[in-house]
Amino acid sequence: ALEDARLTILLPRWGQPAKGPAPQEAKERGPVRALQASPGYAEDKTLFVVGERGVYRSRDGGQSWHQLHGGLPQVRYPNDAHLTLALSPAFARDRTLFVGGWDGGSRGFGVWRSTDGGDTWQPVWRGLSHLCVEELVCSQDFARDGALLAYCRYDNLSAGEAGRSVFRSRDR
Repeated sequence: ALEDARLTILLPRWGQPAKGPAPQEAKERGPVRALQASPGYAEDKTLFVVGERGVYRSRDGGQSWHQLHGGLPQVRYPNDAHLTLALSPAFARDRTLFVGGWDGGSRGFGVWRSTDGGDTWQPVWRGLSHLCVEELVCSQDFARDGALLAYCRYDNLSAGEAGRSVFRSRDR
């Protein structure tokens, strides 16, 4: 919900969402939809996996995995969900990554940012009018310019429109 220029996150049954639990060891193993290594993998051994039920992190080169929560929206319809992940090119120093996507075809997640390697997340989609994010791309010079692109899809049933849009953020 927007109140003036302030974004307020509300649960479907009203109220603010509670801060999610800390990363938990992944017990379920489902299909892997994307795998991304930290730009500093040789030193930090950090890997991220996007699965059908969420985002997972390994800090030991893939020996163990933890599902990330910390405020990320919960995937309710894994078969219809789509998540995407983007790491800052300077992840080893700034620990910044982004997640976006949708759940169930119409519930857009918007864009969520973590600046602590995925332990906690904040919604960062003020000005993003289409919340079904298909892809996120950080600028190669993200440390200097703070630029992030969000490629989105939208369906406006009342106007009979559907399409894709691109949004750019320059403030991380």
